[in-house]
Amino acid sequence: MNLRDHLSDILPDILPVESSAAVKGTQLIELVKERLQQTYSDATLRYHFSILSATRPRPSPRSIVVRATIAARREAASRGPARSFA
Repeated sequence: MNLRDHLSDILPDILPVESSAAVKGTQLIELVKERLQQTYSDATLRYHFSILSATRPRPSPRSIVVRATIAARREAASRGPARSFA
């Protein structure tokens, strides 16, 4: 799998759903490097981020589902553990 495809797969899990919680470039690079199995320079990752942002004008259906799932999990986690009334 090439780097662009790999980034396309992992970025939906890393990027926050809310734009108000945006991740800065340097932090994003560190988060991506933790998930990649090869070592890439910061410049290479920035280059690929630029390409991805220019070639993906709208989110893919998969990323929409992933972001919705992440948002639902975060909301459930913020409410605390589920309680049983049985």
